[in-house]
Amino acid sequence: MAPKKSSAGGKKRKTAASTSQSSAYDATKFIGPEQAQRFTDLEKRTVWPERIFDIMESGIFGRFVGIIDHYKWDKLINPPNKINFELVKEFYANARPNGDEEVSFTSMVRGREIRYDRDTINDYLGRPSDLPSNELCEFSKQVARGNWDIPLITSTLLREGCNIELNASGTTPLRALRNDLTIFGQLLLLFVRHNILPSSHTSNATMRALGLMFYMDQHLQIDVARVISNEIRNIVLSGIGTTPLKPHCNLGFPGLIIGLIRNTRMTLPKNHTHITGTINDVHARRYCRIRRIAAPVQPPVQPPAQPPAFATTDPNFQNFFYYICDQNDAGFRAMTAVHESIFRSQSGQTVMTPPEFLAYVDWPGVRPTFSGGGGAGDDVGAGEDAGVDVDAEGDAGDDVENAVSDASMEEGDGSDDAASD
Repeated sequence: MAPKKSSAGGKKRKTAASTSQSSAYDATKFIGPEQAQRFTDLEKRTVWPERIFDIMESGIFGRFVGIIDHYKWDKLINPPNKINFELVKEFYANARPNGDEEVSFTSMVRGREIRYDRDTINDYLGRPSDLPSNELCEFSKQVARGNWDIPLITSTLLREGCNIELNASGTTPLRALRNDLTIFGQLLLLFVRHNILPSSHTSNATMRALGLMFYMDQHLQIDVARVISNEIRNIVLSGIGTTPLKPHCNLGFPGLIIGLIRNTRMTLPKNHTHITGTINDVHARRYCRIRRIAAPVQPPVQPPAQPPAFATTDPNFQNFFYYICDQNDAGFRAMTAVHESIFRSQSGQTVMTPPEFLAYVDWPGVRPTFSGGGGAGDDVGAGEDAGVDVDAEGDAGDDVENAVSDASMEEGDGSDDAASD
């Protein structure tokens, strides 16, 4: 009869094997198993690269060059243009703290320690700020206070007749739409949303982004290294800790991270992705423009009250008009999503599945037939002699063509990273 201890030994071997399997990870890449799992989670996220800004001092956007020179941000507008996405995700994975530990502002890439604290980033950028390490700049102090001068920011950055959006109760300022910004304000937003407060939501500016743009425009004190360091910390904690960013936010600052890795004299892998987005005067003129005119709202003149003899507009015609608008919107979303998917596939990033694509486009359906109404409604339902082309694919207009050409520069309305600043 076999001794009973052999059974216990078998159970012990099984437990040891299970423990070994759960703790298996590549020690040459990751600090521990939690960081290895974090890397797996981050593989699904999009890397949001910085942009190179090549603006002429003598052009219409020359004031932007003056701002960059004032703050000594030359290196900030010229990030490395060769990015290795795997190294960037390793950086964010190994920056993850273990358990309830505090963020150490330190990561590891291929065995090299990479620090991203304020002083390290300030040194990398050429020391644009001469403030002591323990002293906050005026912008950071204002962010902590939160009492922004809304009228002054509005008059400085927004076009006449436009206002900053408030919350439902009308007490808290939230954001400003890009189309409501001045042309120069739109260029500042483009720079901030790519190189300082990364977010693919370039269609609007949150209060923190507006505040930063206002401080830049007025040449007020900004310690950009501290701002970037804290933003990287927020990305590191996204999905696992308290942070103003969404749980699945995009991974920003890949160029800066590659620059910090290069400073360790590490030999980078040969496979990389080029940053093709250079913002020059041509692109700025095309991207930064007034898309709609804000006209002051005037009360309509009330005509003498008379009983209407008949309806002035057929309800079916109005429904069909809204349907055409929905088709045009869906077509624009589809073209933008296809362009972005092609861009992501070339850079090795994930794209939407067919069901996700259909849900994102939200196509209103085939040609509708509306019941009731007068003769106009019958013509519209037939779709032949109504005088309206029901094929919306060719009616999107010049704005759609321009927007699709800039899809890689502009917002992503799907699984965005955007910071809820």
